[in-house]
Amino acid sequence: MKVNSGSGMGAVAAIVALISALGLASTASAAAPVGADGSIHGCYVAKGKHKGSLRLLPAGKRCKRKRHEKPIAWGVRGPQGTPGAQGEQGTQGPQGPAGASGISSEQLSALIDRINQQDATIASLTATIDGLTTTVDSLLAQVAALNGVLGGITNADLTGVVAKLDGVSHADLLSTVAALPALTAVCGQTSALTTRSNDLGGAITGLALAGTIPVGLLIDIPALPAALSAFSCPAF
Repeated sequence: MKVNSGSGMGAVAAIVALISALGLASTASAAAPVGADGSIHGCYVAKGKHKGSLRLLPAGKRCKRKRHEKPIAWGVRGPQGTPGAQGEQGTQGPQGPAGASGISSEQLSALIDRINQQDATIASLTATIDGLTTTVDSLLAQVAALNGVLGGITNADLTGVVAKLDGVSHADLLSTVAALPALTAVCGQTSALTTRSNDLGGAITGLALAGTIPVGLLIDIPALPAALSAFSCPAF
């Protein structure tokens, strides 16, 4: 399309006419005049017989210097105007249905499954804690019993026992423990022999001669040993 501005209006009147023509043009034009930058590009003749003529410049084309054309462009949109006054506030919309939580059934089901898993984990931890509590109570009872056994035993006593056991092997301890019944029996017999010996000494001391002692009979009675002290076996 060419627009000739032969009158004194010049290129400005031609541009106005071109814009009006674009408003009536079909949108099915093969060569769109609006470029990628959002502007309309064209060429106008600066001198010569066709001075003032204006034509649209299709996308990708350039003005022809031989025809004394010069490029021209103008925006499809004008400058942005000042913002208008703020409108009045609209009426409040109707209230949504009661009980709407915005949570889907799938999310609610997943949340319930997670809660159940956490409950199972808590139950397992509780059972483990109960078992540990029982074990600790048993250990405390054993410690209390050990304290009763060791009551009155000083550090010096323990040190003396350790010194006596120095060099004693496990086999020696087992042999000593196995011999304890025999040692107990020997202690019992020793206590009985002590009692019998003292009884025999008392009987000899009480001997007396009855009747007439022949002349020249000499009775030599040796001195009896002192009575033995009472004997008791030590506790093992």
